[in-house]
Amino acid sequence: MEKNAPSPIVIVALKYMAFGSLLSILLIVILYYAQRHPLLMPPILDFRILIFGVFIFFSLREFRDYLNGGVLYFWQGMSIGILCYLGMALVGSLFILIFGWIVPGFLDSYLIIATSQLEANKEQFLEAIGEKAYHAALAELPLTTVTDLAVDYFLKSIPLGLFLTIIIAVILRRQPKP
Repeated sequence: MEKNAPSPIVIVALKYMAFGSLLSILLIVILYYAQRHPLLMPPILDFRILIFGVFIFFSLREFRDYLNGGVLYFWQGMSIGILCYLGMALVGSLFILIFGWIVPGFLDSYLIIATSQLEANKEQFLEAIGEKAYHAALAELPLTTVTDLAVDYFLKSIPLGLFLTIIIAVILRRQPKP
């Protein structure tokens, strides 16, 4: 291996991050034009769970089986997984930022749907967060910008990706036989 060549960990992570990012972008566009705002999906149906899980899994498996002689230490799995999901989260949030600026209805539809969801589920929100927090959220919603949506997407991707990375790295790790 050349002295300045990137590590196989970085190469594998970037490869799967690129594929995952393209799929994320495609799903954001499809969901938006299918009248299902991609940023207002129920958490259990969040497309990032599947995309992050699949691409982290395959990146770790490729590294373990084809580049590292069947061995995967936990730290290697965590490194690849973190690079992979952070890259997908960053590309996805940058796309949301650009898409939100280019497509004028993106932010407007978010605000309309989010407001209607808050109003439709008022009783549940009042029980969960209280009346003061509910009215504050309702008052602050019109102040939301595309940048807020992009940052929110990125920040919500971090714990999701970390959780999946830990699970997948533990499942796929394999120590060398003594």
